[in-house]
Amino acid sequence: MTLMVVPLAGIAAYLGAALAAAKEGNLAKAVEQLTAAIEELERMPAEVSLSPETINELAQALATAIALGAPAPVEPGVPAPPPVTVKIERVIPEPQVILRQRAIGATGTFNCDSMADCRAADRILIWVKSTLDQDVQIQAIGNIFQAIENSIPLGSTATLPAGDFIGITIPPEYWYPYIGIQIVVAVAPTSGELNATVVTQE
Repeated sequence: MTLMVVPLAGIAAYLGAALAAAKEGNLAKAVEQLTAAIEELERMPAEVSLSPETINELAQALATAIALGAPAPVEPGVPAPPPVTVKIERVIPEPQVILRQRAIGATGTFNCDSMADCRAADRILIWVKSTLDQDVQIQAIGNIFQAIENSIPLGSTATLPAGDFIGITIPPEYWYPYIGIQIVVAVAPTSGELNATVVTQE
């Protein structure tokens, strides 16, 4: 059996133009270029022995490639079109203040002022700043409702040293639609206050 090499540069050019048009959102031009590529395939010499079924399968594969923005299949020896790069833009909404200028002068467990709305968040960071003169413990809490009551603890507590700040990240397994904090105080501070903010990334 003799292997016949058929020039496919024209077909490759049509395919590349079709993919470029698809990436630009010009579907009419993409279909036009794809149709031209299929017509070139149909005009190939009989010795190549491309059956109508094979041409139809290739056409479907090319149409799928354009729809998905993926590189189209090409014959051996023909340079493939450049790969398509998909860039996902992350959105960082405005930070949500959940505790503002809270002065604490006693021992016990204290709640934040409000719960942050994290329903659309992929990543969650709680930033807590203290000017208190005593260390305190910060416990992240979550709830399925935007309410502090009946919230549940998420993970273990984190120590917030006196006059310092910490960042607490919420791992995916602890995700809740609404996130807040509790402050656990063992030694009563005599001065200072707490502030807490939640930053999310969608």
